[in-house]
Amino acid sequence: MDFHEASLRTYEALQRIEDAQPVPTVEPTFFVITETWQEWALNQDELKELTDDAILDGLAYTIETCPF
Repeated sequence: MDFHEASLRTYEALQRIEDAQPVPTVEPTFFVITETWQEWALNQDELKELTDDAILDGLAYTIETCPF
């Protein structure tokens, strides 16, 4: 029974260490493509600016999401 208790304590200690580690957050990057230009957008605000520019210029656009 001592082995079981010791291994359980070790496991719980490792779980506490893992739980204390910060979780990395990955924000998607957007790639806006029109027939005349291509631009990266690093957040939603930049994406909105690029799509607004494309609309004002009368350009059709596609948006690709990149997970990095």
